[in-house]
Amino acid sequence: MMNNDVRSELKHWNKLPRNVSLESVWGWETAAGQLRARRRAQLIIRKTCLTRHVSSLEIGCGTGLFTELVAGLGGPTVAIDLVPRFVELAKKRNLPNVRFEVFDAYRIEPPKFGSPFDVVWGNSVLHHLDLERIVPKVFQLLKPGGRFAFAEPNMRNPQIWLERKIGFVRRIRHVSPSETAFRQEELEKIFMKYGFIEVESELFDFLHPLTPRFLVGAVKAFEKVLESFRPTRSIAGSIIISGKRPCV
Repeated sequence: MMNNDVRSELKHWNKLPRNVSLESVWGWETAAGQLRARRRAQLIIRKTCLTRHVSSLEIGCGTGLFTELVAGLGGPTVAIDLVPRFVELAKKRNLPNVRFEVFDAYRIEPPKFGSPFDVVWGNSVLHHLDLERIVPKVFQLLKPGGRFAFAEPNMRNPQIWLERKIGFVRRIRHVSPSETAFRQEELEKIFMKYGFIEVESELFDFLHPLTPRFLVGAVKAFEKVLESFRPTRSIAGSIIISGKRPCV
């Protein structure tokens, strides 16, 4: 049985014309977008200590872009998404170590898909979900000592605030009805609430996907300055949250 949020997400993405590139909607196709994606993938790998020797679950794999960047050469990976269209596209990447499945993350129960896993991770997925349901599920799906990492939008970023709060901006940016964003402290608080340890978050990302190619180098250099000062860092575009399940 699907809940209302799941139905809403499926309805939203199924309305998007099939000739529209999903990577362009999400801003990953441009030169700047590709740099952002690679940086985000490396952060996830570093925060989870992901290697070819560990198993992982990706929640919300979309078209498999981050699956390929993060887990494409790693250990055995299960990548799930609610939207059949996304999974259909992801499977075309032909990643030998990855099993793509259409599945609702709320409904996974060990030992489904060989869980529990060494690592659970995702990119831009928690803001589509109910944290009070998905965070304890992540705990359940991790082995003792297992690690998690999620990259999410920062609600304090002006553009993201507009996309979530102003109706016509939501529509232009293809923001789904149940989609939100987070503040750093609320993410840390809920992961600690459900028993995770070593929980930490990091604000990053000032390179806009629409930055012209000839300006990318200059913006990347300035990004380092903006991220080094707390007042400007607070309005960065993204948050990465990470931590681990206790060993006992």
